Amino acid sequence: MSPRQRVLIIAAFVLVVALIAFALYSFFFKPFGAIVPTVPPTTEPQPTGGLPIAPEAPLPELQPTQPGVLRPTPPPSGISAVAEGGLTATNPMLPTGAREVKLRADGRGVNYYNALDGKFYRVTTDGTLNQLSSNTFAQVENATWSPQGNKAVLEFPDGSNIFFDFDSQQQATLPAHWKDFDFDPSGDKIVSKSIGTDEQDRYLIVSDTNGSGARVITALGNQEQFVTPTWSPSGQVVALAETGFPTHGSAGDRQNIYLVPNRQTTDFPQITIEGYGLRSQWSPDGNQMLYSAYNATNEYKPHLWVVTTQPGNEGASKVDLGLNTWADKCAFADTTTLYCAVPVYLEEGFGMVPGLADAIPDEIYKIDLNDGTKTLIASPVESPTIETLMVSEDGDSLFFVDKQDQGLFEMRLR
Repeated sequence: MSPRQRVLIIAAFVLVVALIAFALYSFFFKPFGAIVPTVPPTTEPQPTGGLPIAPEAPLPELQPTQPGVLRPTPPPSGISAVAEGGLTATNPMLPTGAREVKLRADGRGVNYYNALDGKFYRVTTDGTLNQLSSNTFAQVENATWSPQGNKAVLEFPDGSNIFFDFDSQQQATLPAHWKDFDFDPSGDKIVSKSIGTDEQDRYLIVSDTNGSGARVITALGNQEQFVTPTWSPSGQVVALAETGFPTHGSAGDRQNIYLVPNRQTTDFPQITIEGYGLRSQWSPDGNQMLYSAYNATNEYKPHLWVVTTQPGNEGASKVDLGLNTWADKCAFADTTTLYCAVPVYLEEGFGMVPGLADAIPDEIYKIDLNDGTKTLIASPVESPTIETLMVSEDGDSLFFVDKQDQGLFEMRLR
């Protein structure tokens, strides 16, 4: 039996157990004759560009819990106040509910969405909590932030999309058939996928943030699910296309990835990644890309690599970082320094089913990309499963979101 088959059998067993438990609960404990509430239909946004209309029963204006003292008393003996390689204390900035998190460009304030009251906030390391807008954004499903952290594209469950500028408090309604957004380095343009009903009417497009001035980059056809908009910091690449042919060899399964330039062309540079399940992020200058992938040679665990993406030298250099984790659990401090949250253990096949690692604690590693040196710098005392990792502008702190309760924490690096 292959590793892939074993993973699928385990996943099927877990699903069957869950269904049996639900059936037992429904038969023995659920009250008979329970009335299932009717969900009111989602209201379309106003043509004038207004926000999606809230339900008749308005969301409560709940004030988030103040984070309290952000500089706690010295940690107990054996726990370091800064990351020095062992158990490390963290500063709880928010206890729960930090969704759609973005570190501000100044590196000290962290933006987040509070689903309880439908508002966006900024919390700083000194405990200051401010609303980014008095507007209520009910049921935000996804927020794509500009690099500066002052603008966002908000996507809603009904398919509607809104661009919002938190500095000017201005908004614009974007077409509902646009999806999967990203900003350019300046925060003045967006890339997205325009998905028509017919496969011949599906394109990768670039536009102004308010949706005007749209231009086609390339047709997507029936390959749109394999294209990920991601604007490189250099501004020259706007998407990755996992449409290359897979290759097989002694190093395991590989896949060719196309780098889609910010122009119409038939010449797409490509890189080769070591496996499948691509997750990636750009280095600060866009000349390298960190990625994770799995294949048979690493027991189908996510494995980290760095590959050259500099125009004209795409794929010229590829470095195995020797760590099993996902690329979106990492953060660049600069072009040569990387921090990553690494699970304390991963079983065979976890790269194929990432949710199996949702309760596994992470440790923090620092990687020097000049020589590939990796150093364990901290085991957070809360034993969190880290969902998002960020580095402050001054390099003094790491910020992370705990996947279990969506708490936001700060860890001192020095």
